[in-house]
Amino acid sequence: KPLEKISVINKKIVIGILFLIVILILIIYLIIKKLKKPEKELLPHEIAFKEFEELKKLKLLTATDLKIFYFHLSEIIRKYLKNRFIISGMEMVTEELKKEITECQEISIDNKTFLNLFLETTDYFKYTDSTSSVDTAKDLFEKAFNFVNQTKKIPESEEKKK
Repeated sequence: KPLEKISVINKKIVIGILFLIVILILIIYLIIKKLKKPEKELLPHEIAFKEFEELKKLKLLTATDLKIFYFHLSEIIRKYLKNRFIISGMEMVTEELKKEITECQEISIDNKTFLNLFLETTDYFKYTDSTSSVDTAKDLFEKAFNFVNQTKKIPESEEKKK
């Protein structure tokens, strides 16, 4: 049986239907996107608290996993410094980071002292074969948590809602 030619009218109808389908899909996508509520952007301290909880869930506070624990804990504080104080801690070696912390006016002297000790301690246990006790790790975790809690900054609009 020979091929049947599609008339010009049929081609236009097919193209028109395809065009309408594409437009309809685009409209549905835009409606769904508009109806979907945007996720609330977390504040720096909220991100850090969430990461602290995730670190707890990893259960790394055992004698064999403390090195990994210190890497994660250090990363949380370095990210927090970047998000809260705009100090790019993840891209700096400890000495550079300590210099940035010293120059930051928003951080109190006590917190600067804590951060310097924190960085030295975590680096020591991350990069040497020395081991710490689980109690030392727990203590440093609590101090890091308290640092974030003390330095959190809540926007005025958030405070008024409470």
